[in-house]
Amino acid sequence: MSVMNGFRSDLIGKLLLFQPHILIYEFDSFKKNKKKLKES
Repeated sequence: MSVMNGFRSDLIGKLLLFQPHILIYEFDSFKKNKKKLKES
């Protein structure tokens, strides 16, 4: 039964576009994280 509930919520989420296909991140935050990694 829980499998059907998971399938249903996944289907409804995709139909209502709650789950985007493309995620956009800020590029500056990537640079900052890269600098932090180099420093450690």
